[in-house]
Amino acid sequence: MEGYFVRTLGMHRVYNSAFMNMLKMEDNAKYRQTIKNVLEFSPEVLKRFVNFMNNPDEKTAVEQFGRGDKYFGCALLLVTMPGLPMLGHGQIEGFTEKYGMEYRRAYWDEQIDNELVQRHEREIFPLMRRRWLFSGARNFVLFDFVTAGGTVDENVFAYTNRHGDQRALILYNNSYGSTSGWIKLSTAINTDSADQPRLVRRSLSEALDLATDDGRWWIFRDHIDGLQYLRSATELSSQGFHSNLNGYQYRALVDFREVVDTDGLWGRLAERLAGSGAPDLDRARRRLEIEPVLNLIDRWCGPDTLARLEPPAPAEAGQDEPSPQEEPRQPEKPAPSDDSANGLVNSLENDLAKTAAAIGEIFTLGLKHSGWDGVLADLPGSRITQAVYLRVIVNQLPQALPQEMAGISLTEDDWPLLLEEITRHFTDWTGHDYAGRSGVQMALALAAAGPAIAALGKNPATDWFTTLIALPPARTLLGLNQYEGAWYLVREGLESLLTGVSLCALVDQKTARKRANLLAGGEIPSACLDILNAAAEAGYRLDETLARLAH
Repeated sequence: MEGYFVRTLGMHRVYNSAFMNMLKMEDNAKYRQTIKNVLEFSPEVLKRFVNFMNNPDEKTAVEQFGRGDKYFGCALLLVTMPGLPMLGHGQIEGFTEKYGMEYRRAYWDEQIDNELVQRHEREIFPLMRRRWLFSGARNFVLFDFVTAGGTVDENVFAYTNRHGDQRALILYNNSYGSTSGWIKLSTAINTDSADQPRLVRRSLSEALDLATDDGRWWIFRDHIDGLQYLRSATELSSQGFHSNLNGYQYRALVDFREVVDTDGLWGRLAERLAGSGAPDLDRARRRLEIEPVLNLIDRWCGPDTLARLEPPAPAEAGQDEPSPQEEPRQPEKPAPSDDSANGLVNSLENDLAKTAAAIGEIFTLGLKHSGWDGVLADLPGSRITQAVYLRVIVNQLPQALPQEMAGISLTEDDWPLLLEEITRHFTDWTGHDYAGRSGVQMALALAAAGPAIAALGKNPATDWFTTLIALPPARTLLGLNQYEGAWYLVREGLESLLTGVSLCALVDQKTARKRANLLAGGEIPSACLDILNAAAEAGYRLDETLARLAH
């Protein structure tokens, strides 16, 4: 009847109850046929429909469509189809009371469904702000979703629209079953008048006005999962677009942009992704470009290397402990490879090997000294030990940015990628995201704390600690927070940082004898224990901690 109203009676607007009823009952083939009929008559008629999922005469939207994926899939169609989307009273809030036109107020005391509202805010409202892209019918094109068997899956709504240089591809599977297929060729569209129709079918590339030249690629973002995807222009032109859709799954592909593959990296990235998405394709491409450097980090921060930094098990009763003069167990140096011919790489690997060896010495020699025992008593799974090792990498890698490393010219923009790779390894090693991130944060703090580490046990505790807490990475690790005008430290962060600083001060000694003397003298653990005791007595309030240290 809606079609009769607008085509025969010439009504400017008409409530499109077919949208609500057919999608609710999953009469998908019938509703697709309704759209096709309009497109074959006059696509502009689509703009006259007022689409809705409920109204005062019908049951509420959540009662008809639920609160899950089916509701949001149909809501996606509602806001991305040509015409006028109409939202019922209480639809966003998830109210179930049916409001008649005569109602002056609600009779039920219903609470807002915050989860439903938040999902609207994430998935639906941003698309509503792009109604200029979806409201028009001139460039609206409906596609058949063709499965591997060559049949059209009538349950899938697939269509495109564009406005200026902005493009969108919408897919929604309005059924419980999963499906997989291609969209390549559109349904028939009348490009002339209703009296003298001229029916044409458009390819996906034509509908989206995509360049089809060799060497060109298209990047687009799925608004629903937030990932970017990469497809070659030739694939989209010759084969179309392939998608797997679970029951009631929907996709909204937007933000199309073209890139030219001058060096083959986009093609290599597409092979590696194999159709899957990535949060940032430009970042993924750069990772591929600097892969030799990332491979070096893999070798330096791999699980085998980190495992060698584990503190040795305490000696059993009656077992002799090694004396400071004995050669301690030393972690092996990372195995060299052909790409380590670069002088900077060799220097870094030597420093890493020395650090690993020093850590082995400290645990072998230091555990029997009571002063050092107090600092290392609660060492959490050697996370701090690994941070001391990583300090060498995060301290020296930035030096490589303005020069070549492993044949790659690095820039300052690459540092977050290198740090991301280090964090990934540390997270894998610890088995916990927070532990991985905090471990790398400690490595950054220790790398920035070089002067403070050198002054540990020499300068007054107040001066030394003031220098340390002025460093941004250290302040982050300490969890400095303000409450009622006063700044407070987090005990766990303070203990971890002081343990790491103490360990670094010992590692930085040139010889094993100097380390043994410092361990025996107890200057370093005493300085850290003074700060820990002062902070505990001050309730971890920063100003009172400094005041106690000054006295």
